Amino acid sequence: MGRFGREAARPAGTPEQPVVLLEVQMHAMAGFKHRLFPQTARFLQLHPQVLHLAAVVVVPHHRLRLRPAQLPQQLQAFVDGVVWLSLEELGQQADLDPWLTLLRLPVQPEAQHPKGSGAPPESVLCRSHYTA
Repeated sequence: MGRFGREAARPAGTPEQPVVLLEVQMHAMAGFKHRLFPQTARFLQLHPQVLHLAAVVVVPHHRLRLRPAQLPQQLQAFVDGVVWLSLEELGQQADLDPWLTLLRLPVQPEAQHPKGSGAPPESVLCRSHYTA
């Protein structure tokens, strides 16, 4: 048997640590929700071993209008289960993990960037617990 033998794939994801499908949407886009739903379904179709999935959408702020506002019932149920992460709200939190601090850079005023503040660019990660 080859690399893809008859052995069953192990289940992926748990309720505590689901597989994360991350989408970044920085601009308003008509039909975004209609696109996200089938792409997520297609991912699950291609990866049937995924039993626990979290769809996460990163947006610059919650004012971003991803149309349409009215959705069919099934699509609305899916959208209600999506985790929406606002970079603007994230930017208002103090003492973030350094890796999360990197996420808020696109919506932060340039004067507040490490470079604009006179601090070296790597200072964003200076509190990181990451070791090589």
